Amino acid sequence: MTIPVATTTIAVARTTDTASLADPYDLDPSTTSTAIVASGVRAVISPPTATVGLVGGAREEYDAKLTCDPCDIQAGDTVTDSAGNAWTVLWALPFDAFGLDHVQGGLRMVSGAT
Repeated sequence: MTIPVATTTIAVARTTDTASLADPYDLDPSTTSTAIVASGVRAVISPPTATVGLVGGAREEYDAKLTCDPCDIQAGDTVTDSAGNAWTVLWALPFDAFGLDHVQGGLRMVSGAT
């Protein structure tokens, strides 16, 4: 059984580096590819909390919690909800509580200067 109530659907995208020895902090766009690994996954994204930083300009970070049906999701993936908001997955763990298989995770969205 999956989560009983969903407020959105999500798509999960994963970026992979096709160069075997590439530095993950210096990804070359010519050696990376993005693939959708799951779509139409029922989910709930909690109301986000926000922090504002003024280092080098205005930067807003929104953190939220994800609860979704079981799917292929891992830290570093990008989750896009039905409203078009793109979130970065900070962590994701599968759970089976009270017979409800689901995944819980942490999400972050950053806007402004980085």
